[in-house]
Amino acid sequence: MVYSIVTTFFWFFFKLFYGIEVKGRENIPVGGKILVVSNHMSHLDPPAASVAIPRHMHYFAKKELFVNKYFGAFIRMLNAHPVARGEGDIRAIRDSIAIINDGHPLLVFPQGHRCGDWAKAGNGAALLAKKSGAQVLPLCIRGTDKAFPPGAKGLKFFTKVSVAIGKPIMLEEGESLDDFTKRMAVAVESQLPV
Repeated sequence: MVYSIVTTFFWFFFKLFYGIEVKGRENIPVGGKILVVSNHMSHLDPPAASVAIPRHMHYFAKKELFVNKYFGAFIRMLNAHPVARGEGDIRAIRDSIAIINDGHPLLVFPQGHRCGDWAKAGNGAALLAKKSGAQVLPLCIRGTDKAFPPGAKGLKFFTKVSVAIGKPIMLEEGESLDDFTKRMAVAVESQLPV
């Protein structure tokens, strides 16, 4: 229930202050295993993705965000799960596969942090797709880097934010994780702005 309330709030927030537009909702599978893969430029990306995808998504957040017990409890109600970034968090991988296998969409940012550089993307998302058999739903978020860039002290209002959702792709038989990661990057970045 909290997830729905917060997502509704963010829908109005993005519509009012950023004129958000979402394109490609017809590409979202109604059910089944989904791994939502997105570019990552801003702290606004997870709520923008949640507004775009009508199913209740799960996602991972750096474990430091859970240190404050109140904030940690709040983001857990929003389907956030802690991850130790840069440490090969085996528990997070197992949890991810379980989330996907339970039929919940999982949002991942292969770039790992707000950089916009796909050259820094690891193969974690490709590994999750392989281990879970999930479809990968490419999602491209534009404009959040201007609304709340890394290092900014506050939001910049009345810039344009858009989300484009591509057709699902799957790991092909014999395809390497490196090649699939590159194909995911192309699928995300090839989505034209709304």
